[in-house]
Amino acid sequence: MPDRLKYGRFLGFHKRIKTQRVPNTTHLVDQFKISSRTAQRDVEFFRDRLKAPLKYDHQQRGYS
Repeated sequence: MPDRLKYGRFLGFHKRIKTQRVPNTTHLVDQFKISSRTAQRDVEFFRDRLKAPLKYDHQQRGYS
């Protein structure tokens, strides 16, 4: 997959977090038409490699 598509997913995910929308992997799957495993890998990359301070909120069922 081209890097620009991955970059677009990361930007979309980041934008939703910044606007307090609490995205989750289901949102990524629906918005970007990717598999749930790819969505999870994206979240892990964002958190682990890019050092994004993501925390999963169980009550809101998404990342903040």
